[in-house]
Amino acid sequence: MNAQTCYGKRKSNQMLASAGVIFEPFIVSENMAVKYVLCSIIAFVAAAPLQAEVFNGVRIGAQTGVEIDSTDSASALAGAGLGTVTVNKKRATGATVGVTLGYDTSVFESFVIGAEVAGSYSTGRNRQVATFSSAPTTPVNISYKSTFTFEATVRFGMKVGESTLLYARGGYVNRKLDTTVSTTGVAPVIASGNSNGWLLGAGVEHAFGPKLSGRLEYRYLKFQGPSSRQQLVLGLGYSF
Repeated sequence: MNAQTCYGKRKSNQMLASAGVIFEPFIVSENMAVKYVLCSIIAFVAAAPLQAEVFNGVRIGAQTGVEIDSTDSASALAGAGLGTVTVNKKRATGATVGVTLGYDTSVFESFVIGAEVAGSYSTGRNRQVATFSSAPTTPVNISYKSTFTFEATVRFGMKVGESTLLYARGGYVNRKLDTTVSTTGVAPVIASGNSNGWLLGAGVEHAFGPKLSGRLEYRYLKFQGPSSRQQLVLGLGYSF
């Protein structure tokens, strides 16, 4: 039933009444009351604004997850003239938490392109012990601590249905890295600096409504030197 049907039937009843057709008063009032309610509902739905388009506009968000940080000290020290270098481990696990700011726009109805900047903090510390086949023979302790990471990325996605987006991401990353080197009888040496790199990732995002969405994303980050990071993060976003 639509609004035209409702008002069309109302006109027909008026014509019947004018032709002398007599209705029992109670039935007339009951039918008209039901008809009035139905027509009011139809008119309200027809006049209601459409739901705001998802994955479109400015959004802020927060994300958290787990990460594996890999640094190959053996490769970094291979040219130091100390013989064969052996490292006890090359990976360390930790957690990451951060905030995001992005903008998305729909293209050709089914596709989305966007840009995002993010800042995150990592808790993991990669502790390694390096030994050498020639002097110095004393093992060297190496600790890598990557704290803050900045990201500037773009993403391209395809909508699956009305509220789900499959996407790929790529862009620039920069991290702050503290490196501590120590050995027996020698004071620790601490070096701090920033290293550039790139990021590639893929994920799925689902809109719970016109404003709120959640996403699951895998990311691979490659930094300068023999160092990389893998992350699996969960994110929550709010669109304006």
